Amino acid sequence: MLDGLIKVPRRAIHWKGQAMGGLPTGDIVKSGLTMVPEGRRLFPSLTVEENLMMGANAQRKGAWNLARIYKLFPILKEKRALPSTSLSGGQQQMIAIGRALMSNPDVLLCDELSLGLAPIVIKEIYSAMPEITSEGMTVVIVEQDVAMAKLVSKRLYCFQEGRVSLQGDSHSLTNQEISHAYFGV
Repeated sequence: MLDGLIKVPRRAIHWKGQAMGGLPTGDIVKSGLTMVPEGRRLFPSLTVEENLMMGANAQRKGAWNLARIYKLFPILKEKRALPSTSLSGGQQQMIAIGRALMSNPDVLLCDELSLGLAPIVIKEIYSAMPEITSEGMTVVIVEQDVAMAKLVSKRLYCFQEGRVSLQGDSHSLTNQEISHAYFGV
């Protein structure tokens, strides 16, 4: 819905005072909302760098450019001329994040960043979050690894069957409260 892939009525979603429902994905990205999708969705025929540059098509002004992406994820600079799908899953996730950042969004929506990744790669990706948010960008992370989400977030929302079952300051919520919100125990 927020990425334009599921069609909804125009008034179903509002952003910056504008009805956004049903708009094409490119228009949503140009408005400042960008998504790192579950499964990465890289362009398999493009190199690492070409995939990253796809994010710049939004032509939004901001601090994110290739040099900054390569500083954030140095391995991508090293492998920039390789086909994107020849990299490991974690490196592909870095490409997906970098591509989204290249659009210089106001809000970065991240869907299941850790899905299928090795713990060491998950740690590396999440350790980049302070740099990503350092200039005020909002990051919304949908994540099943609640412990990791708690570490990098200010606010935590637990959803049960599409409804908020718990919300609060990430560092104040206890594991018991989170468990109760999800499992009733």
